[in-house]
Amino acid sequence: MKYYLIASLFLFTSVFGETIPLNLSETTSRAIRESEDYQIQKNEVIKSEYKTKETASILYPQITGELTYLNNLKYPEIPSSRMIKNFIFDAGVNVNQIITTFGKISSSIAAMKKFTTMNRFREESVKDEVVFNSKLLYFNAYFANRVLQITKESYENVLKNKELLEKNSETGRLSTRDSIKLSADVAARIPLIANAESSYRIAIESLKKALGIDPDSDIELIEGYRTNYGNFNIKQAIAHLEQHQPVLKALQQSIGAQEDLIKSKKAEYFPNLSAFFRYNYKGASDEYFIGNDTLFNYTAVGFNLQIPLFYGTRTRDKVRQSVADKDNAILTFEKTKKNLELELEKAIIEYNELITTLPANEEAEKLAQESFRLSQNLFASGQLSATDLNDAEMMLMNQKFKKETSLFKLQVTLAKIERLTCIGATYE
Repeated sequence: MKYYLIASLFLFTSVFGETIPLNLSETTSRAIRESEDYQIQKNEVIKSEYKTKETASILYPQITGELTYLNNLKYPEIPSSRMIKNFIFDAGVNVNQIITTFGKISSSIAAMKKFTTMNRFREESVKDEVVFNSKLLYFNAYFANRVLQITKESYENVLKNKELLEKNSETGRLSTRDSIKLSADVAARIPLIANAESSYRIAIESLKKALGIDPDSDIELIEGYRTNYGNFNIKQAIAHLEQHQPVLKALQQSIGAQEDLIKSKKAEYFPNLSAFFRYNYKGASDEYFIGNDTLFNYTAVGFNLQIPLFYGTRTRDKVRQSVADKDNAILTFEKTKKNLELELEKAIIEYNELITTLPANEEAEKLAQESFRLSQNLFASGQLSATDLNDAEMMLMNQKFKKETSLFKLQVTLAKIERLTCIGATYE
């Protein structure tokens, strides 16, 4: 019997799925793990790290080996070719060590390091965006659920209104017009519930998709709206944005990297100095087999100075391209900064307005609730028409929707402020 129950439970879970409790923390964690954009950006960081190492590898000794076996099939029989052998063997090792490039390589390495740091800030920015989008999906699902609950409550209210009318009919106070009106009210709520259920299912499925949750599993949203709301100072918030926003930090690193690339391009005007060592073990013979008696050791060591004399306008054009890239990076930084500051300022203005009007929404809902209860009592005693009762119930439902919409907008705006400023909700 014990094993039968376990098997039944397993089958039930497999068929119907499990119920997964979700709060904001679990939602954001799952979203980060499942985000392809975040994983792609992490790979970009890894790529840039190896790119930096690749650039720096030229500073180490460059060692190459070479092996040649040559058969001179045909050559003219002239005095100068009498010393040519039919078969030649040459095995050697070349070692080259750069001494200085007058800043070309060091500046390139510095630029690559800044690009790596830039990609790390971009990784942080993508992570913040994933967290923000997951919060939107969570609050959207929670809001859709609240709309569904409010619609169902409205449906229950109109059913009670119809029950009151039926009780009045027992005392002989039955109005055909009121009966038709209240029946229409009940019928009108059914499509509202259907639409609300559809919106809720869509919101839940979108959340599951983003979090990598099995479609057969259910989700329980165990965390509601935040209830503590402080005031944001625009100047302080903008200061936090300028200091901590990873998008701006990434662009600042890009500007620094372009400056290093300009130095690297300018260094092409100067010579390259390197040292080299060569070792060869070679010999020649008229026979295809070259014995040790004809093979000899050769070594050489020296310095190599490559001086750029004339390349047309190539180096100058490279420098000018790098300068233009730097100017564009600065313009992109300034443009992005202005856009982010404007977005933050608008979000704070909307946030402050919402927390100001929220008490009014709550008071309006409370008064609408009292008005509806009073209207029900008056309708039960025959002092109020069905139209007036329906108006009171519609006003109650609308006030609930308005308050819920304000709360939803408040959560979204607060999440946007946190994303832009990279600070928690306690900042004031």
